[in-house]
Amino acid sequence: MDNLRKKFKRNNLYLDISALGESDTFVETIGIHPKFWFLVDDHKYLAKFDSYKKTSYGEIIYNSLAKQVLDENYIVEYDFVRNYEQTGVVCKSFLGEGESFLHGADFILKYTNGKQNETIADILMYFGVTNGFNHINFIKDIMEKAFEGDKVRLKENMTNFFRMFVLDCLCENIDRNLRNWGVIIDDQTGKVKRLALIFDNGHVLGLYGSGKHYSKNYVLHYYEDHEYFGYGQADELISILKCEDEFYREIIKEVITTIDFNMAIKDVEQKIGGKIELHNIDRIRDDFNMNLRKIKKETIREEKKLNKIYADYENKIVLSEDEQLEVIKIDNKLIKYLISPSHNVQIAAVRENYHNLKYADKDNIEVKKAAIDSSYKALTYFEPSDEEILIYAIRQDAKALSFVKNYTPKINKEICKRLQHDQSYLTFLNQPPQEIIDYCFAMKAKKSLSR
Repeated sequence: MDNLRKKFKRNNLYLDISALGESDTFVETIGIHPKFWFLVDDHKYLAKFDSYKKTSYGEIIYNSLAKQVLDENYIVEYDFVRNYEQTGVVCKSFLGEGESFLHGADFILKYTNGKQNETIADILMYFGVTNGFNHINFIKDIMEKAFEGDKVRLKENMTNFFRMFVLDCLCENIDRNLRNWGVIIDDQTGKVKRLALIFDNGHVLGLYGSGKHYSKNYVLHYYEDHEYFGYGQADELISILKCEDEFYREIIKEVITTIDFNMAIKDVEQKIGGKIELHNIDRIRDDFNMNLRKIKKETIREEKKLNKIYADYENKIVLSEDEQLEVIKIDNKLIKYLISPSHNVQIAAVRENYHNLKYADKDNIEVKKAAIDSSYKALTYFEPSDEEILIYAIRQDAKALSFVKNYTPKINKEICKRLQHDQSYLTFLNQPPQEIIDYCFAMKAKKSLSR
């Protein structure tokens, strides 16, 4: 970036590239922000301009925070840029000679033979931030294939990938979809060389959106629906730190004890030679630090208690039912560290989170029903032919109709009962038999006559 800073002078905080002619640039069409590539001294740069006026600050602040917790060779360096009236950020291409970029979606397809469409849909908007921590090991398995069992490269790349995940949670990144991360491919061999540098980090800290519902006092709640864009991801990090493998727990501890928002802001201001022009930067800082303190308080203070749980598990100690219930009160996902969890403990854990079925007796009808009480999506753990549990799920939630594959007489009877209440439920069904369709038409005709 130094040659770029030498060539273009700063206009206020921005490197002014307005002197570039159309012949010097070529437009990039991917993404929602206007952007173009240009060359300086044979180096390729991408200029990306704000659609929402604030995301450039998100890129710069995230970039500064990333320097504290990620290895340097996994970070894209950004600076502010101006092109006439447009303002945004600029970064250098992270591709070397003979290299290509493969984004996350195509990376997954490449190493799953394109047979994981349902899984990909599940992780399209990241891989589990709001739906439990279910998909990071899926990514790890794919990386293990990509690096052909090279444990050193696997550990290095997964460490930085997971650090990105933690930082995204801390910064409330709402846009880390499958096209906003990826891997670098060797053009000659077609093999994966490494994780791509971390890029496209602007939609963080509430610095996004049209501003229609923007409140200067509550930057982290950018829209009217405060709960939706609140700092809920902090709770997910807390749960991961308590419940996941030691590899992930140690990374979270490392990040939350290293990260320093105040130092990041100083780093940004030193780079641009001036103050950050955000009227609510103090509020952003306060909210970030408040949630960081919350994560530390609710995890590190319980470390002694958690370490005993892990040790008991390693030593295959069977706790009493009361002791087991105390464990899952800390976090329901801690059931994975219980040896022979009791029937009541299994029911309590799966009722809180159906993914805990992985550690429960999936053949027990009471456990099954408790999982359905958590969500009809628990049906993913059961056979489509499990008529009793499918009927139970349909009675709980009409969306369970989407899981019907075998239209037995009992199932059809239950479907018709649901359709009596709302015929729009027909849209949940996959290739319903003619008798169900005829039933709907008859119901419509009956309602028309009654009018």
